[in-house]
Amino acid sequence: MNKLFFGTILMLGLALSVSACQQPQSKRMESISTSQNALEKQTDQYRISVRLPNPPLKAQAEAYTLQLHNLKTNQPVEALPEVKVEMPMGNTPMIAPTTLKKTATPGEFQVNTEFTMSGDWTLQVKPVQAAEAITLTLSVQ
Repeated sequence: MNKLFFGTILMLGLALSVSACQQPQSKRMESISTSQNALEKQTDQYRISVRLPNPPLKAQAEAYTLQLHNLKTNQPVEALPEVKVEMPMGNTPMIAPTTLKKTATPGEFQVNTEFTMSGDWTLQVKPVQAAEAITLTLSVQ
């Protein structure tokens, strides 16, 4: 009887710990594509394209281009999105100073970021009407 009881408790604990480790399923569909000088990410509502300089990003002040397109309206997004660039570092991420301005092309923005060290940085782009930011990873040499 004790073996059956402890076995049941053990299996129940194992099942709970496995379910706690699983990531919740997101309702949004995302796809990511990369090439040497560009990144693109698409959700159910937006497509974000980032054109990177050649040679690749370095730990210094860099300029690159962000394009934002609303897939539901099939129109470029004209309003400046919120943009944040940071490097995860434990509980306190390192935030890179970043400015954003429109270019002459609708839905296109020039991003200027001061990368203070090499590594993977996250670029978070939140269109004005979006509920949450869309994140891409920038590799800095």
